[in-house]
Amino acid sequence: MNNPIKYNSLDSFCEAYRIDILRCMELMSNPKYTTFQIPKKSGGKRTIESPEPDLKSVQLAIVSYLNKLYQAPDQVHGFVKNGPFFSNRNNLSNATSHLKKAYLLNLDIKDFFHAISTKKVVSALQLEPFGFTYEMAVQFALLCTIDGRLPMGAPSSPLLSNIVCRHLDFRMQQLLESHLNSSIIYTRYADDLSFSSHTPFPIFFDQLVMELLWKEGFEVNPKKYRMAGPHQAKYVTGIKVNQKMNLDRRYYRLLRAILHDAETNGLTHAMQNYARKNQHKAIANEQHFVRILLGKIRYMARVKGEQTPNCYNTFLRLKAVYKTFNLNRSSTST
Repeated sequence: MNNPIKYNSLDSFCEAYRIDILRCMELMSNPKYTTFQIPKKSGGKRTIESPEPDLKSVQLAIVSYLNKLYQAPDQVHGFVKNGPFFSNRNNLSNATSHLKKAYLLNLDIKDFFHAISTKKVVSALQLEPFGFTYEMAVQFALLCTIDGRLPMGAPSSPLLSNIVCRHLDFRMQQLLESHLNSSIIYTRYADDLSFSSHTPFPIFFDQLVMELLWKEGFEVNPKKYRMAGPHQAKYVTGIKVNQKMNLDRRYYRLLRAILHDAETNGLTHAMQNYARKNQHKAIANEQHFVRILLGKIRYMARVKGEQTPNCYNTFLRLKAVYKTFNLNRSSTST
């Protein structure tokens, strides 16, 4: 990896990234966000704080710069920029790490982004490989936080959460290797922590992990705590990892139901039904809906393998539905 240029002031950073320093200072003292809510898969609402265009542009520049300095630890699979040293880091690689293990523990950090304070960001940016001055670390942190913590919805929050959690990841691996069992596998995908082993976990293992999280300023979401042993279904970031990679049956049922609806009632009806049932944000048109379904099929193929008959047949069904839609639209227009 080439040694990236390090900037020792906000002025030099803004000059390199062609950002108006005066505007940047304004945004630092008065960051503007648009707040709205989206439905959670588990029910309820999630509040999103989306930065307004000028601020988002600065945050994206900060992300571009920090990504040149940051290299994710081996245990981290979420929010990792693809590159020569960490390509293919995603929820699939995260799940693969725990494949065929007899014992699995999944934990979820409660209010992950909001648990990361401006102060934590400032401290993390002063450490290597960043080594920012206190002033520059504060300036970057103020540009990327709101109300003293990371916002849910800013493009800078995922990377900064990984940077702040480097100490957590190091201490977690140290706990496993020094005090418990070096054969235990630990991975983190954003706020999802997974531990797996071929042998039973040591006594009070989960309590030790939760205590370490508490010391790092995090709290476990009790609703998403799951310990699984032999002969129990095991899922990591939504992927089944018992003997081979697979998806939850509900994923296939939903996809089959959507395609059946489209085959029976037409693509437009299926699109409207899907949007209503899933409280989906606006789907532009039928072509957009087909791209959404194609994405679901491609994801299924990534997990199960592209040559799986189920994946290929599902793709053929979608292709036939879309062809019928185009034929009907052409005959109507003439």
